[in-house]
Amino acid sequence: MACDAVIVAAAFALVEPSRVIYSIVSAVMVNLVLLWNHRPDAQLLSHVKTAFVARR
Repeated sequence: MACDAVIVAAAFALVEPSRVIYSIVSAVMVNLVLLWNHRPDAQLLSHVKTAFVARR
């Protein structure tokens, strides 16, 4: 997390601030989509499906 903060701080010095802000907002939006679509049971279901197919 500290490395990310250093990179973003350096970006403010090298790039237009509006572009850095757009980048931060887009990263937050992607993380929200991942959070929204996350299924904790997805890994478990893939193992169950593999075991079920193997039994046939």
